[in-house]
Amino acid sequence: MKRFTFRLETLRELREHAEREAKEDLARELAAAERCAAALDEAEARLASARAEARPAPGASLTGEELQARHAFVERRARERRHAEADATAQSQRVLASIASLEHAARERETLERAKSRAFDLHKREQARVEATSLDEVAMLRHVRMQEAL
Repeated sequence: MKRFTFRLETLRELREHAEREAKEDLARELAAAERCAAALDEAEARLASARAEARPAPGASLTGEELQARHAFVERRARERRHAEADATAQSQRVLASIASLEHAARERETLERAKSRAFDLHKREQARVEATSLDEVAMLRHVRMQEAL
């Protein structure tokens, strides 16, 4: 029986490798997205804390410089939060791009997997046909020998 070989096996393996790499890229991007989300949460907490600290205590009198310093501190924390939010948004876009890349790689691999499956089915049918032909020939030869023996 002839052994099955898929002519595009090397290409299938390359596409399988590309899919694995796309999965790893997605995992890295998801981990980075988690870090960005944590950084955003921290920035929001720091901003809330800065706003709470910037409010003067009831009955306390502050100088203009103190008010200005507190306001500048709150503004700096707000900029940090906006920067963290921008990073998180950009990372979300990278995650979406990685997902699209993985989907594409998976479709490419699946296409070759289906082609391999069809080729294997064709190979099995051809092998069954060859085997049936061989058995028919053996049966015919045996019949002819039986007829000659009579």
